[in-house]
Amino acid sequence: MTFRIAQISDVHFGGENQAAVAAVAAYLAETKVDLVVLAGDHTVQGRPGEFAAARAWIETLPAPRVITPGNHDTPYNAIDRLISPFGRYERALAPTGLPYWAGPDAALVSINTARGIQPRANWSKGQISARQTREAIGLLAGRQAGAMAAVVCHHPLTEMLGGPMTGRVWGGEAAARAFIEAGVDLIL
Repeated sequence: MTFRIAQISDVHFGGENQAAVAAVAAYLAETKVDLVVLAGDHTVQGRPGEFAAARAWIETLPAPRVITPGNHDTPYNAIDRLISPFGRYERALAPTGLPYWAGPDAALVSINTARGIQPRANWSKGQISARQTREAIGLLAGRQAGAMAAVVCHHPLTEMLGGPMTGRVWGGEAAARAFIEAGVDLIL
């Protein structure tokens, strides 16, 4: 089985490299991929115009597409961030629940690891709950026999040794362990 995934993240519309986004769109128009995964930080500050630009670009990419938010996809305004951290994202791009995509060769569930606010100083760090992990595993358990199981989220669930920055995803190591034990083949 060959199943090709194009994973794109951290485009940051509102500060995007226009030549790079044009090149990615052109490459994907010419290259056969089975699934396009957009793994968060579609905007710089979660502004409506940034979401409009992200949506316009995403709609030029081949389908099917799976999308999940990142920490930059919440408004920087504290009140909006508190009241409706993903309202703009959901209106412009996709639901933040557990979007699920399945085909005969693969199944993928998207998990929102970003949070509007958190009880720690650096709100850019991610979180994954035990409930999100259980629900994702449950969705993937219903995939076709022999199909690859994949999970996509914005934040790395475990630390990259020697990496330039830390992920420190609350619940990340437990989730990664649970996904491995459940037979998940790929975590993006």
